[in-house]
Amino acid sequence: MHAIIETGGKQYRVAPGDVIRVEKLAGDVGSEVELPIKFAAQDSGEMFAGGVLKATIVGNGRPTRSWSSSSSARNSTRKPSATASPSPK
Repeated sequence: MHAIIETGGKQYRVAPGDVIRVEKLAGDVGSEVELPIKFAAQDSGEMFAGGVLKATIVGNGRPTRSWSSSSSARNSTRKPSATASPSPK
């Protein structure tokens, strides 16, 4: 069985036991959240839309920041290429 859920303006395909990283969620580590199901399909081929998926927040933090560098004959610079927003698992 798998389902398509939507949170933070994005859609994710999940199956039982999956751990996904999403945008900010209200809640602490260990708390249970409910996410809306857009579409779900069972292994038998039965499909349905709507419903609620219960998930547990197992961690939160920030991803590592990626850096870009450039250099020339006289100087070299290093700057972050993207922002790292907090994201719970």
